Parts: sequence; structure tokens; C-alpha cells
Amino acid sequence: MTGDVSPGGHPEHAGAPQGVPSTKLTPVLAKRREVPAALARSLEPRPGSLVLVHAAAGYGKTTALAMTQQAGWLWYNLDGSDQSPRTLAGRLCAALGAEPLLEDGSGNGEAVALELASRLEGRPLTITFDRYQLGQAPEVGRMLGELLVLLPGLALRMATRARPALPLERLRLDGHLIEVDASQLRLPVDAISRLMAEVRGRAPSAAELAFADSMLGGWPAAILLWLAGLGEGADLMAPLQPGKPLHDYLHEELLQGTLSPSAMDQLRSALAWLVGEGPLLDRLPAQAMHRLVAEVLVRERVGVVPGAGGWQLHPLVNAFLAMHLAAPQEEARAGAAESGQDRELEEAMPDTRVVVRTLGGLAVEVDGFVVPEAAWPTAARRLLELLLCLPRGQATADQAAGLLWPRHLPRSAQNSFNVALHWLRRVLEPELRSGAESRYVVREGRGYRLRLDQLDCDAEDFERLVRHLPQPLDDESAERVEMALELYRGDFLSYSTDDFVREQRERLRRLLLEALERLGEWLTDRQRSEHALSAYGRLLELAPRREDIWARVLELHLAAGDEHRALAVLDRCEESLRASGIEPSGLLKELRRRIRREDPPPEEDAGLAASEP
Repeated sequence: MTGDVSPGGHPEHAGAPQGVPSTKLTPVLAKRREVPAALARSLEPRPGSLVLVHAAAGYGKTTALAMTQQAGWLWYNLDGSDQSPRTLAGRLCAALGAEPLLEDGSGNGEAVALELASRLEGRPLTITFDRYQLGQAPEVGRMLGELLVLLPGLALRMATRARPALPLERLRLDGHLIEVDASQLRLPVDAISRLMAEVRGRAPSAAELAFADSMLGGWPAAILLWLAGLGEGADLMAPLQPGKPLHDYLHEELLQGTLSPSAMDQLRSALAWLVGEGPLLDRLPAQAMHRLVAEVLVRERVGVVPGAGGWQLHPLVNAFLAMHLAAPQEEARAGAAESGQDRELEEAMPDTRVVVRTLGGLAVEVDGFVVPEAAWPTAARRLLELLLCLPRGQATADQAAGLLWPRHLPRSAQNSFNVALHWLRRVLEPELRSGAESRYVVREGRGYRLRLDQLDCDAEDFERLVRHLPQPLDDESAERVEMALELYRGDFLSYSTDDFVREQRERLRRLLLEALERLGEWLTDRQRSEHALSAYGRLLELAPRREDIWARVLELHLAAGDEHRALAVLDRCEESLRASGIEPSGLLKELRRRIRREDPPPEEDAGLAASEP
């Protein structure tokens, strides 16, 4: 890349490029600080490689990258508007002064990468992406991963608190991934001392400095919040108590700000084994769900640091979780007081076990007995369906009433909600004496939440098993997929026509299709062809337009020398594509010629003849 971009990422001519907000091309810095030489070397760009700065909030990822940004490099702040690869590629073209993309081109990540690479070919480029928290945006990841292959002169630097949807394993195996984690971003002792002296107006005591270095681990944001809650001569652990800035930061930014609601529920249920010393993965109990908790923490770099033998809980996070483990009853009473509910009778309530099956329909079991259709008031059933679809199973009364009874007057819709809530609680808990005592549908502030962590729900279990699958699968993740496929007996609430159900149904089906494809690839690599054909067959039942999967099935039959089965599959493939108005691709046409032993078209014969010496 030529030197037409300033260190902050702005082109030297006035204003930002057309179509690119100026705020996207300048780092947002709270404070400038010196970057240690070793860290600066780690952040140096390498052509064809990705420098990934992956750490929790507050470690100074942006600062470290901004302080090492040089003239001629592009800086780009990502946000939710960049989740389309075509949008992001168009903005990069504008920022780099390249020819714009076609307006009606493909939205596929690899296709966009090919189009973008044709405009940037031959240019040495360094691009720094900040705040790569794009959620589920796999096509953007595919685009950037493909660009590193297509453009040997491209170097990427990236800061993120969540694992990006990029081919990290492939880059790591190829030696094109440089990883920078919290251990490299932490402040050294002398920098901690200067920071504390600047904030408090005096040099720190030896005990304070040791605490900030060991317990706080040189974590810049944690040190500042700790100092904000620390009084003179006070207990050094006091800022970790509820209501203090550091406590709220760990809960809201580190945990809730990174983990999904279901992962948070799993974390709460796993505290008893999670808190402790030593490598996380070495301390796992037998339960598969607990292993998933540890894997999520390590994969997302949430509250973990590298140590002897593997990833361990950060000392501060360990102390934070231990505090919650030690006083669950006090927390429960505090939560009840905040919400205005009286839960003193909860311990006397009889325990019930509720199982909710949603894949293929809706069936609810209470203590082993299926709730009959006649026992379900329609409004209560629909309220359960709604809560199963919403994030954290939570909604306000107004939100639920508006979604379930959109044509009713507000007061009428509110009355319908109250009736539905009453009957839902009593279907799930037949012995319930008052709504305030409910274990499964609880009030939290102005909202109501279905306690998915207290229920057995097949859709929740399915999603936990297939979320964040590695590429390619390994033996353990393949076992998870097979467990998930046993759970998926049909589409989510398959009978419902509500929009909120359809969105959840389509999302779960996408997860299923991706899991089936990954499993088919894994089985093929292990030469378990019949099992791979079974996985691909199930995928094609749900997505009969997938030409690439039809091609894989045909190639498996041909590799086995079974031309008869290949011909039968080919007939079904052509019938399916014809019904959808899809013209077979070149690969399918070639496979058809091989199976039917047809001669290539004349134009291909002529081309072959011309190429012969």
C-alpha cells in the first residue's frame, strides 16, 4: 500500500472517503501509553498473516494496536453495520481508493474476497481491524480468511474480545497466525506503580503494588476500577464486593458482555467445580456440560490466563466466582429484596422436574408425567412458546402482550397476559401456592423470565452441543454432534406459524445443517463412507438445493465403485434441482458424464485436441 493513509487511518486528503464514516478510520483512545518492546514486536504485521489480539475487555487492545500503527496502514473500527461481507468490502475499497465493487454481486464471503482481491492485487497492505465483535458473521470471516490466501502482500491485525469466525486453525497450522493474549498485554510492575501513583497522588505501598500485580494480574481496567473502590487503609478485597465498580464490571462487561445467556446459566451451575487452582481442563468432572463451560471460557478468553499446564482462571476472576459460590443464599435473598418478591417459603416447596421437548412439536413432562393437551390453556401454551424463543427466556408484560395479542387493546392484551402467566406457572408447578413462589417463571424487575437453567429443554441442549464447533471436527466434537443429532427429532415447534417461532426454527435448522455437513466431512476423512452418506442424506432431506452436498454423495459412491447407487442418486439430484429451477453446476455435469459414461461436449473435445502437442 502506498503512503496515502496517516497513522490514524485517515487518507491525507481532507475528509474520509465517500461512503465510509470518518469515525471508522480513527482509533478511539482513552489514554496513550508506552508499548513494551516485546509486545510491539509481537504486533508487527507479517504479509499473508493475521496478528490476533484476543483478550477480555479492559486490557488495552486498542491502545496497543493504535500505539504501533504506522503511516501507510489502514485503521478500521468494525461495528454491527459491517456484518455483510459486501458492505465491509465496499467500505474497504473506498478507504483504500480502489475501484468500487459491483452493486449486484454475490454476498458469499469467498466470492466477495475474489472480487476485492482483483482490485487490490499487487498492493502491499496492512489493515488493522479494531473491535471485531460481529457476533455470528461467518461470511465476513470467510472473506478475510480467503483474502489472506489471495493477496500474499496483505497483513491483518485484529483486536477482539470474542473468538472471531475466521479459519484460525488453518492459519495456525500454516504458521500464519500470531496470537497476542492477556499475558502479553498486562502491565509490568513499573507501569502499574506509575498508574497507581498518578491516580492516587502517592506512591503505592508494597502490599498494594503486590496485590495489583498478582491478584489483579496487571489488568489495566481492573486496576483502575479497584482503585476507584478502594478506601485508605481498607481491605484490599473490598472493591470486589457487590455494588462496587469492579464487581459490576466483572459481571456486566467480562461475563455478560461476552458470554451468551445460556452460557451464563451454565457458568452459574458449574461454579462448584470451576473455582480452584490449576489448569481448567485438568479439573473437569465427568459431565459433558461442564466440559463445555470450560471450553467456552478458554475459547473466548473469558477470565482465563495461560499458566503451567494450560489455561487457568485469572486470580481476580477466581476470587470473584468464589465469593458468589460461598454465599448463594445471601445472593438469593438480595435478589428477592430487589425484585420485591418474598421467597422465604421457597425451601418448603416440593421439588418438581420439568422437561420441555420442542424439537418436532411441544411436549412437557412434570415429574415424569406428560401434560395432556386438555390441560393446556391456549394462552399459557403460547406464552411458553414465546419465552422459549426470546433471549434468556425473558420478556416484559407489555412485550409479551404485544407479540401474542397484537390486535387487542392494550388493557385487554395485558389481562390476557396475566391469565396466561397464571396458568403457565400452574401447569409447570401443580402444587404452586402463589405466583411469587414459582421456580420456573420468575419476575425480574419489570420482566418475567423462564428459568431455562432449571428446566431440561432439548433445544437448549442441542444448541449447547453444536455451538462453536471446531473446523475440522475432532473426535470429541464429532461425538457432541452425534449426541445433538439424536436430540433433533424434528423442527422447533414445527406446528407453529408465529414469526418469533419461525425465526428460532430457522436458526436451529441452520445449526443442524452446519453440524451435519461438518460430521459428513469428518466421517469421510475417516473413510466411514456409509455413515457419511447417512449424514449427507439427512442434510439433503432438509436442503435439497445443496449442489455441493449432492456432488459429495456422488463422489463417495463413485469412490466405492457403486455406479448403480450413484445413478439413482443422480436421478434424484437432477429431479430436485429441476423442481427448483436450478441449472446444474459444471462439477455436477462432469459427474453425470462419468456416471453415465457420456462423451464430453464437442467444444470440450476441440479444446482438448488443441492443447495436445
